[in-house]
Amino acid sequence: MGEWNDKVEKLLRTGKPIEALAATEKWIGQSGASRETAIDVAKSAALVYRDLIAEPVHVFAEKAETALQEPVGGTVAKALGRLIKMSEHWEDKLWAIHTERLTREIRDWTRQRHYDAATSNVARLMALVSEKQRTRRAIFIGNVLGSLINNQKEAEKLISVLVKNAKDCFLDADLVMKMNEARENRAHEMMKANMETIELEWSRQLVEEAVEIKNALPAEGKMGEPTEDELRDAGDIFRSIMRVPIWREEPDLFLDGTLLLVDFVPKEQSQTAKAAMVEGRTYNTLGFTAKKAVMLSFQELGKNTFFTSLYQEWAKAYMGTDAIRPIVEFMGAMRTTAFNDFLKKAAGKGRSAVTQARVDDALGSIAGEEAIETLISDLKSLMRKKHLELSEQRKAEAIFSALGKIIRSPRTASDTHRYILEQVKSNIPENLGRMALAAALECFVPKHSEQSDSQREWAIRVLARSLWLSDQTTEHHKGGERQDSELGFRHRIAEGLKKLAPQHLNVLHQAIEPLCARYGSAYIAVAEVLEKTGDDDSIQILERMLNSALMHDDSETNEYQKEYYWDAAAQERKPLTKEKVISPLVYAIGAIGGHIAAEALKRYRDQISSGRVAAPTGEVATFMEQFLGKDAFVAPAKPADDGDGEPARYNEAEAKALIKQLRGGYLLSGKNKRRMKKIEALTKLAQTTPLEAMDDIFDHLADKDIMVSSAAITCLTEYAASGQKKTVRDLTIDMMLERLDTRDAAMRKGAAKLLKEIGPGRKDVKDKLVVFAKTIDSDDVKKTLAETLRTAKSSPAKEALGAMGEPESQADLAVNKIELKREYMEARRAWISGGKRGDEPPKPPGLE
Repeated sequence: MGEWNDKVEKLLRTGKPIEALAATEKWIGQSGASRETAIDVAKSAALVYRDLIAEPVHVFAEKAETALQEPVGGTVAKALGRLIKMSEHWEDKLWAIHTERLTREIRDWTRQRHYDAATSNVARLMALVSEKQRTRRAIFIGNVLGSLINNQKEAEKLISVLVKNAKDCFLDADLVMKMNEARENRAHEMMKANMETIELEWSRQLVEEAVEIKNALPAEGKMGEPTEDELRDAGDIFRSIMRVPIWREEPDLFLDGTLLLVDFVPKEQSQTAKAAMVEGRTYNTLGFTAKKAVMLSFQELGKNTFFTSLYQEWAKAYMGTDAIRPIVEFMGAMRTTAFNDFLKKAAGKGRSAVTQARVDDALGSIAGEEAIETLISDLKSLMRKKHLELSEQRKAEAIFSALGKIIRSPRTASDTHRYILEQVKSNIPENLGRMALAAALECFVPKHSEQSDSQREWAIRVLARSLWLSDQTTEHHKGGERQDSELGFRHRIAEGLKKLAPQHLNVLHQAIEPLCARYGSAYIAVAEVLEKTGDDDSIQILERMLNSALMHDDSETNEYQKEYYWDAAAQERKPLTKEKVISPLVYAIGAIGGHIAAEALKRYRDQISSGRVAAPTGEVATFMEQFLGKDAFVAPAKPADDGDGEPARYNEAEAKALIKQLRGGYLLSGKNKRRMKKIEALTKLAQTTPLEAMDDIFDHLADKDIMVSSAAITCLTEYAASGQKKTVRDLTIDMMLERLDTRDAAMRKGAAKLLKEIGPGRKDVKDKLVVFAKTIDSDDVKKTLAETLRTAKSSPAKEALGAMGEPESQADLAVNKIELKREYMEARRAWISGGKRGDEPPKPPGLE
């Protein structure tokens, strides 16, 4: 039987339906007119038809019913009749879409004053109807032009062009006049219409046909692999649509079929599009089974070399036009390497960034060695440039997205996966900010278990640093009602780190540590990652961030530095608060658990109890009670201004080792490593407060590394804490004032920050401060202290500022300057009036 199948199929493929009928009769004569034979014959003919060869099969089906014995003739005619009727159905639909597209283009060309292109479309529309129907078609075109309410001058110009080219456009003077009358009447009526509704009308036909296709696919809620029947039905629809241009020899209909089917090609929506609920494709509304059926149907089309060669040849005419974009998307969905050369040319020099991105996406869908090398070669070319324009950055991001598609594909072998990652890693510097982030998210997070250690570590470093990138959304940006996280753009980064970091926590810690002092939303993301993956070393990082957050003063943040998050429950954008940052840090420490976590939380509790930081409320208080018990908070200790606290116990040898560690230089051991050792030493010294370390700690107030100087301030606040032994407190305050009264600007600034942190309004500090203020001679010291007192939350401004002869507030300062200026101007005027005798009056200090 296989011999007869092949013979009938070959005759139909070569356009010989009558010979195929004769061969079928011989087949029946040899095997009998059985139902089995009928099914075999129908399958052979349907196979040819599904390969988009139409006319020979139509003739074969038409004659089979009378020429062949029953049940063969009836079975063959019925089986092929179903497919033929489907093609005829979609032929009508495609002509409707074609007419709608040409009409829409007439409106667009007219608006843009491309009258030749618009005239060409008018000619095409008129040629598609018979002479009897041309009056109706001319009125239709006139109505279309009348809908251009704000472009009637351009519409009138097109009418004048049509008058000159009436014969070439299948028109005459009478038809053009009727077209113009219809335009004028329509324009008058449309003045009262809803413009938004008018514009939406021009995609109605495409939407209706897309809905029809969707309804023929498996239901939205259906999961699992598609059955053979479901695959056949979906494939028959797609083949019927693309068969029409070949069958009717109307290649222009390929574009209309492409515009319809590309709605079933996956395309990731931008965040803006999602928020505005636009650009949504029908594909996004399908269920799992339907999506799988659609993608497999596209791939079946890609295997048809007869179709792909015809389609590719037709598509060349659209190279360099906007229409190339849906064309290359459709090519990508078919996943055949037959389109590789075409796609390379489509993304050639001078093409728009949008077109290039679509081509890259298509290459990513096709995959294969040639596509990979093309994408990597393009990436290398971009990265050889010293500066990338915005369009080139978008091009690079499109390449990462395409390579990510290839990596995620089950067709990609592990060796190929690692090769792609190595190429990306070697061409993208880790410090390349958002571009490195795009590479990490698209290429390194998927299938992370198949990566080498060095590749995974590269991605961890990039993702960790990217948590501190600024949020580029505007104040009008809205999050989703059911968004996964309040982290915004950091959510995807955090999810990637959760996958990559568990086996390389040391790499994650090393990447985060240099950024620990930079307060912001990144703290929340780090807490979310370490809460799931952290260990004892993670607690130290979280505690440093917690201390940094506690020290942060929201009042010092200007409008440009403020951070916001989207509250999905309240559906509004809210400013980031300290409690919002501290809460996840406390929870993450408690969630990791263990002795070290408990000690860290107790240290925070001690700061609260001693009054060094404000008592928490809301979630923070709840979490503290959850991890330390109901009695987590003790009553704040009575300030020990007149008494002695107990000095912390410490090991003398350990203290000496920490001091030695603190005195280490930056050169030999590396800046980052030494910085972390200094911070570690300062953190431990804060817990034991040995007096012999104080000089070294104070020296670090002027450290050029802001993380180290901040750690020194945090450490010294423990020395000056209200619950500390009085002699230690007094010595700390005295040394602070001594460092404040210095010519070293960095040291003076550090001492001022420490004063502000301890609180100049505290009685034991206030008393010493007022005495100190009376002894100041340096204008620089006065200026630094005055600024500190005016901005501190708890400040003895009146007494201390008065002791320096400074105004108490900024307003008083302004008044004082005005008074000084007035006095200076009067003295100068008198000096000039007196003939400029004697020395010129000096300009008062502080007056510019």
